[in-house]
Amino acid sequence: MDPAAIRAQEKDRWNYVAAGWKTWWEVIEGWSQPVSDRLVEMAGVGPGDTVLDIATGAGEPALTAARRVGPAGRVVATDLSGAMMRLAAERAAADGLGNIEFREAGAETLSLPGTTFDAALCRWGLMFMPEPVAALERALAHLGPGGRLAASAWGAAEEVPMISMGRSLFSSLLPPPPDPDIGPFRFAEAGTLEGLLAAAGFDDIEGEPITVTVEFAGMADFIRYRQEVSTQDLALRQNHPPEKVAETWATVAEEAAAYAGPDGRVVIENRALISSGRRAN
Repeated sequence: MDPAAIRAQEKDRWNYVAAGWKTWWEVIEGWSQPVSDRLVEMAGVGPGDTVLDIATGAGEPALTAARRVGPAGRVVATDLSGAMMRLAAERAAADGLGNIEFREAGAETLSLPGTTFDAALCRWGLMFMPEPVAALERALAHLGPGGRLAASAWGAAEEVPMISMGRSLFSSLLPPPPDPDIGPFRFAEAGTLEGLLAAAGFDDIEGEPITVTVEFAGMADFIRYRQEVSTQDLALRQNHPPEKVAETWATVAEEAAAYAGPDGRVVIENRALISSGRRAN
């Protein structure tokens, strides 16, 4: 499948799950806020800065950056999914953040003539792009001299059980993806994310891991979360009868039981990676 077709498919996929992200927004941002905070720190975002957030999804780390730059600063948040962007705009309005501009645009072809940014951000977006180096090159072109970009990716599948639980089962039940290289664990190998930044022309590159701890009140909440924020449930229902769908999620719940405490709460530690690079003066 060519890159344009993959981008179109990703757009449809994220438009579909936007309703689930709206339902779970507060929970998601509760456990992912430390990643947004660290991205903003590693990109050197400060008061009055102008910041680009690519693949902002439901609005992060754009909202975090908007709070950091303050009323004298500006954030431009871009994403392929119009539905996710509308959710992000709702969140910004609810938080009284008037210094964010939302633009529906793809990262690999991004063009904002005459606009120069002090920093750029991308949280868990590069892994789903058919041409991630092109996206980083476009971000670099929009940075001013000395501007930094910070991006995050997930660790290996075994290090991110929140996402990988049931992975083998789903693979056996669902049609293969059009491009098996695209997915959440794509840049898990040590140094891969830093290599992308180098290939795009960044220098002064650094990287570090960060632990992301998710917590749910009970197993039912965790399974419902998985069903509503990913397209796995839709794909299951498109390819299997209701009883098979229910059986599949019951098997995932059995696997997740290892993370449930005596009080029934489900607590899962996951590993993410953050890298940053600088545009030379």
